[in-house]
Amino acid sequence: MILFQNITKRYDGRAVLKDVDLQISGGEFVTLIGPSGAGKSTLIHALIGALKPNRGMISVDGFDITDIDRNKLQDYRRKIGIVFQDFKLLPKKTVFENIAFAMEVCGAAEADTKKKVKEVLEIVNLTRQQDQFPHQLSGGEKQRTAIGRALVHDPKLFIADEPTGNLDPESAEEVLRILQKINISGTTVILATHNQYLVDNIRKRVILMKDGVIIKDKQESGYNFTEEPEFIEII
Repeated sequence: MILFQNITKRYDGRAVLKDVDLQISGGEFVTLIGPSGAGKSTLIHALIGALKPNRGMISVDGFDITDIDRNKLQDYRRKIGIVFQDFKLLPKKTVFENIAFAMEVCGAAEADTKKKVKEVLEIVNLTRQQDQFPHQLSGGEKQRTAIGRALVHDPKLFIADEPTGNLDPESAEEVLRILQKINISGTTVILATHNQYLVDNIRKRVILMKDGVIIKDKQESGYNFTEEPEFIEII
């Protein structure tokens, strides 16, 4: 379970998160939506320990991540999968090598690494592209490589911050299908997106943020943007 309690974050005196309270159960698929500056990415960065709130506590399975030392934070991050809009791939490594690198830096045995990478390549549908380099890939293939790299440690929590922002509709749909597949396996998925089509077709919990607060939390349903015409700008 993930629990945000009274989370406030300020930059230069301006509050970008304002006393946010949020609970996410294990195995949920949660989509965060809202206009630019709503606080979605700030909330995610607080969850992964990339920034410290000015006030409040975030706990993951009872573990307080807002007050831990650097070493414990690194251990925590290895247990979660994270992908962003920019793919952060290593340009001189193949798809296989990019995914394997996440295990190699942790000292995994070569045989274990090869076995796991092959499994992940099947999940993200990149077995045929495993020997290609990033410059040979489409945007969708690059994002799927990033997802594969984030999956090698079998995370119980998977966070995707605008993963389809640079993708065409077909590639975005494929990324969504993979995220749903990850969720079906029992992993908690948190997706932040501006993509109306994806939101309308996920049919899961949708949380709407504006000006650093949660203004709507719809359980187990799609989100009809026409209900909130002032937010059409975020598509």
